[in-house]
Amino acid sequence: PEDMETKVCTFIVRCFSESAAFESAREKIQEMVPIISDICRLMQYSHLPDLVDACIDAASNFAQDYWLQTQLLQAGVLWSVLPHLFNYDYTLEEGGVEVSEATNQQAMGNRVAKQAIYS
Repeated sequence: PEDMETKVCTFIVRCFSESAAFESAREKIQEMVPIISDICRLMQYSHLPDLVDACIDAASNFAQDYWLQTQLLQAGVLWSVLPHLFNYDYTLEEGGVEVSEATNQQAMGNRVAKQAIYS
């Protein structure tokens, strides 16, 4: 989706994700409690795989810090990630057919599921 709102949300989440590399930024993120629950809620938009991918990446980066990890668990991040794991289809890769993530919804779903596993 090329909606402006989706792009803005994706860029904001990616900004938070990358800022989690710095301890002072993690401390500020800890003070912004709604950010964690908002990121968990954004993971539920499975029809927006780029946004979900950014949210899962952010959750993974936040989980490097003990207190942010605790906030993620309290916000229900596991329940937000779990549906994406069940969306994985191993037969897509075993079939040997070339697919593009830009045109194939299942390929995008597989990418998000792999990202969820790594987080």
